[in-house]
Amino acid sequence: MEILKFVSFFIPPLIAFFIYIYLRYRFRQWAFSLLVKAFIWGAISIVLVLAVQILASYFDLDRLSNLRRILFYSLVVSAFFAELGKFFFLKVFIYPREEFKTPVDGIIFAVMISMGFATMNNLLYFINIPNLTVNIPNALTAGPANVIFGVLLGFFIGLGKLRKMRYIDSMTGLIAAVFFHALYSFCLITSDYKLLWAFFIGSSVVVLSLCVAALRIHSEAKTEERK
Repeated sequence: MEILKFVSFFIPPLIAFFIYIYLRYRFRQWAFSLLVKAFIWGAISIVLVLAVQILASYFDLDRLSNLRRILFYSLVVSAFFAELGKFFFLKVFIYPREEFKTPVDGIIFAVMISMGFATMNNLLYFINIPNLTVNIPNALTAGPANVIFGVLLGFFIGLGKLRKMRYIDSMTGLIAAVFFHALYSFCLITSDYKLLWAFFIGSSVVVLSLCVAALRIHSEAKTEERK
């Protein structure tokens, strides 16, 4: 169990590290300092979740005695405030930058923010901080799951940067990330690991489709720039 706990801590930062190294190798002029900042902002964003979970504990909302309480906790306490924190840092600190142009940029920055969040999530679990709802399955899957949430959030926010419907696209990204995060949290809270596998398989198909679409849009945008 201690080995799994130790291994789980390194999964999100390793994902972030490989993204950084790949982009550094492929694109010399990319905004690498902004990637590092995105990771740090993601780590900071967990403060909101921790505060909400402490409040939920104070008001006895973490006593998950029936399905309604589980659904509320999964959707509001776990999912909404986690994704709202990431959304805030992405929209306020990265979205206005000129480096943020297409859904591909949105995905990269949102995933880096999500990896910062997941790293801090696992670090707090590693040091056994109270009031944070994390366990071994959560810690082991936090990295891959937050990649999924990051792609959903970043794709639609990046799409909004290219279109006039920025508010609608941004809200679509936030709602999609919250919905998938809530499904993930529900699987963990109910310890339904077969459903968790189904969640990862289904959401991976969705995320891969969005990544392909993002690359196509990015290519088209670059072609338009050259004209």
